[in-house]
Amino acid sequence: MNIAEQLIEQTDWLRLQTEIGVGYNTGYALSQLLSAVDLNSLEVAYWKLENYIVTQGTVYEAAEPATRVLVAALVDERPRSVKIAVMDLLFQILNGHSVDPPECDLIVERCLLLAREGLWLFVREFQEGLPNSAGDILELIKKETDLIDQLLVE
Repeated sequence: MNIAEQLIEQTDWLRLQTEIGVGYNTGYALSQLLSAVDLNSLEVAYWKLENYIVTQGTVYEAAEPATRVLVAALVDERPRSVKIAVMDLLFQILNGHSVDPPECDLIVERCLLLAREGLWLFVREFQEGLPNSAGDILELIKKETDLIDQLLVE
């Protein structure tokens, strides 16, 4: 079992909020995304996540552990289409904004911290043939570096 699969299994998705309520289906959708063998199954899994953990720029609580899983997924060899979908979803999360409840205030910022931990993975993907997808995430991390550094001090 790889790191991303372990993280999916270890997360209590039922306690995390999504756009439609609790995130009971989030772990399953992540597993489907990472193991997709064709574009149709990849697209179905992607939209299960895009419409629940991040919707029209609004990022929900389940996005934080999902970010950890998505970054970890880049450690292992994956088909190009899966890597692109992973980075596209990460971009949506990292470029979003938090929902209203106070417990969700810093979700995007915490997701950026998690993405920053995988900085080397995005650099590798940028250099190895996915410059658009990885470059978009690197730009978001760069743009938010001052905010991230401020959070690390606190």
